[in-house]
Amino acid sequence: MSAIVLCCPDLALPVSFHLCLQVMRTILAFAFLLVLAGAGVFYAIKNPLVFDYLSLFSSQANAELEKSTWEDDIEIRNGWPDAGVRTKMDVKNIGKRGMILVAVTLSCSEGEWGREQKILFEEGERRTVEFFFQEPTINATNIQTRIRLTPQRAD
Repeated sequence: MSAIVLCCPDLALPVSFHLCLQVMRTILAFAFLLVLAGAGVFYAIKNPLVFDYLSLFSSQANAELEKSTWEDDIEIRNGWPDAGVRTKMDVKNIGKRGMILVAVTLSCSEGEWGREQKILFEEGERRTVEFFFQEPTINATNIQTRIRLTPQRAD
């Protein structure tokens, strides 16, 4: 058995057909990108926090932590005194006006908890930011805090 190979130049696809395929592929790729962009816009409209985080990354603020402390404290929660830990930090904007994310993680012998807040700082503004953690009991030991500022100065 031998294979018969036909070579007929009259049956070759014309150049215009190949060009048409390339144009169709380009149109499909562009349509796919439009669908992805539309899905992203729809997600951003349904989730307004997306714009808050985008404003952080486009912010021209530059955060600097000047001082941080924590102390045992009592705060009224649901009409009753509740013991916990209060963290305080002095944050200064050494950049231009913009959003700064102040995030604190408190860890101790009883667990780990986090708080965060997005704040609009004016140029050169200094603020004291406080968070109260009611989760640890009065018997908590080995209390530590981690502070994250975004955007922050690169040292």
